[in-house]
Amino acid sequence: MLVAILVIAAAPPRTAAPSTAKPNPPPASAEAQDFIRSRCDTTCRLRPEAAAECAKALLPHAASINGSYIRADATAATAMVSQLAAFAKELRDGGDSQLTGGCVRMAEEALTGARKPLAKLWRLAAVGDEKMGEHDLHGVAVWLDALKKSFQLECHDGALKKMEEDHPIMPRAAVVENAIYASVNLVYYPTPYSLKFIASPL
Repeated sequence: MLVAILVIAAAPPRTAAPSTAKPNPPPASAEAQDFIRSRCDTTCRLRPEAAAECAKALLPHAASINGSYIRADATAATAMVSQLAAFAKELRDGGDSQLTGGCVRMAEEALTGARKPLAKLWRLAAVGDEKMGEHDLHGVAVWLDALKKSFQLECHDGALKKMEEDHPIMPRAAVVENAIYASVNLVYYPTPYSLKFIASPL
């Protein structure tokens, strides 16, 4: 009996397994959330569904964005690229390659081409709004414009147009299209720190 007690006493204490759950983002102030809603509503004023997608993507990060225009741009573009990657995978795994091949190739090329523009956006986000130059976002805007046009041509007017309206890929396609629209408009629309462009594209 004494031996058993000694064995138990000498045993190392059990430690809890490390948690793999992602920590919850810090709570955002009302001002930070209002900034997101206002920015999305203003830049996507002609397309309410894109404004809603914009807010959905950005509000969880409102605390880290904290009223920064360039951090909002970078966060929206990053979320859009993630949605595009999921869209390409679903289309590649579940679609007819002869029907969807052009759209899939476009998406995959866009994902490869996204690395440098996203890296630039986050570098600018680290610098801050007030230190940005007037033409700092030119390359990012060119990339987003090309992506918007390619998606329209190869997917919206191409593969997706040939599918049934109730095809399972359609909800994801709508999310991607609205996310691209929001990302383009966030970058193009002027801010108090930089009148980069006259107005957002339609």
